[in-house]
Amino acid sequence: MEFNFEMTGQARLLLGILVVVLLVVFVIQGGSTFYGLLATQDINAKKATLANAENLIHIAKILSPIESELYKDTGLGPVSDNPDAVTIFFQEHPETIIRQRVDELIKRAGINQNYQLRTKLAPGKKTIQLGAPERQRLVLYLYVKHLESELKQLEELEVEENPFSELMDAWFGEGEPPKNQKTEGTDDSKKIAEKIDGETPVTVSQHAQFARLPEAIPLSIRIELVNFIHSMISQELLGAADFRRGFLESQIHEKKSTPRPGFFGIGAKPATVEIQFRPDSELLDVLTTALQAHTGLMADAKASGDIILAIVNYASQIQEQQTALLTRLNLAPPTYQFDTYVVEMKFRTAMEKLVNLNHLIETRMKWLSIKDLRITVDKQENLRSNQRRGGSQGRSAGKNETMLSVNVVMIAKIF
Repeated sequence: MEFNFEMTGQARLLLGILVVVLLVVFVIQGGSTFYGLLATQDINAKKATLANAENLIHIAKILSPIESELYKDTGLGPVSDNPDAVTIFFQEHPETIIRQRVDELIKRAGINQNYQLRTKLAPGKKTIQLGAPERQRLVLYLYVKHLESELKQLEELEVEENPFSELMDAWFGEGEPPKNQKTEGTDDSKKIAEKIDGETPVTVSQHAQFARLPEAIPLSIRIELVNFIHSMISQELLGAADFRRGFLESQIHEKKSTPRPGFFGIGAKPATVEIQFRPDSELLDVLTTALQAHTGLMADAKASGDIILAIVNYASQIQEQQTALLTRLNLAPPTYQFDTYVVEMKFRTAMEKLVNLNHLIETRMKWLSIKDLRITVDKQENLRSNQRRGGSQGRSAGKNETMLSVNVVMIAKIF
């Protein structure tokens, strides 16, 4: 028997139609799944971009008041109340501002206005690298500001709870008597919220949103703890204290329990993690001393144990918030650029007035620094001064007002 497998034209047509139908069915069924995978990846990418954008906005809100505070501390803050002005170099040319500020310093120091001044822009922009240590110090700076704000509010609450001190101040003319002495039944958080909403402007610490000490702890102990933590963090920020993992990190540790398999799963216990104070914790020592001052708390073992546990949880929560904030700060630009101007001055003055000028530069104009200072005694000027006064009295006065010829080179950093 022979089989003929040759396909007729009609069979080929039907087979082609069948293949097309199968392809359409495959595209309809598998294409939607494939498109779903692509769409999901696209949505995830958009969500990640949106999250980064939200983090950058959050960081901008935090960094803006920091920038304003640093500008004020260094003398770069604007004098006018213009809300659009960020620094003193906002509108006018930097060289004009430099000349105006130097002229103000000369007047404040009492130096003769007859001086020579030349400014020039140094070639190229200077770049500051903002690495991990700088970002960690910024987080510590934010936490210090938060502690300062919290301490101020706690001290105000302490005064409200002890109106007798205000009455005594008013009696001696040091203040006004309290208008309302009733403080019972008022929650601390409500009082602080009213102060923030009604009187206190938005600050750096409010943007950072760090945790506050638990209200279950007596007010006097909270004030003592905030003072101590603020002192330690400030020392860490300034480099005066060396904590390998940071102050709060060095006060607590995680204690992990060993899991028990049990007997065929019966009585099995998983591993647990408990956060505890370290035996050599300075924070624990301060807290224990503060609790000993409250005889009622030391007599109540449960109350004192709850307070210790609350401080442990507080320290752990602050660590988590600092880590989250540092993660957001990592999205900020890694470098910061500024212009440098060289300022050269020549003038004559007495030693006392030169010291005044140097003090004003260091305290009021921290963006201006002295790079080179050359001083020579102006013998001709001193001789003319002695001749005008005449006699021994004139010579002693001339010696007390010895005139100096000063050549000074300063560097101005314009951010």
